[in-house]
Amino acid sequence: MMTFCNSYRSRIWTAVSFHDDEFCGGEGGGWRNRGWWGIDPGACVQVHSGIVSNVNRYWYVYAEAADLSRKWEGAFRTYVKDPDSFDICDGIASSAYVVRNFAQIDTGDVQSGPSRLGVSR
Repeated sequence: MMTFCNSYRSRIWTAVSFHDDEFCGGEGGGWRNRGWWGIDPGACVQVHSGIVSNVNRYWYVYAEAADLSRKWEGAFRTYVKDPDSFDICDGIASSAYVVRNFAQIDTGDVQSGPSRLGVSR
């Protein structure tokens, strides 16, 4: 499973992108983007209940503080719907989508147990 935890001083909003040919084959190029999970300071939220390595070794995440004081991002441009929750296929564009720069997470060869991502100062 994939769990995000917030150790930042304010509420954060986070999104995830992962390879999912069943949901996003064809035009979606196999990449599924989901969000937004609101996470209060000190709390955690499960964003995927299955074994992450069964889906894909590489996952992509983005988070921003609710007060806009901080962003956790990377170099991978990914579509999101902002500010509404979303479950979309990357590459199937809509005028309602915006681009955010997601960071790559290498889950390695994790076979069981949770993968936890902590967001901190």
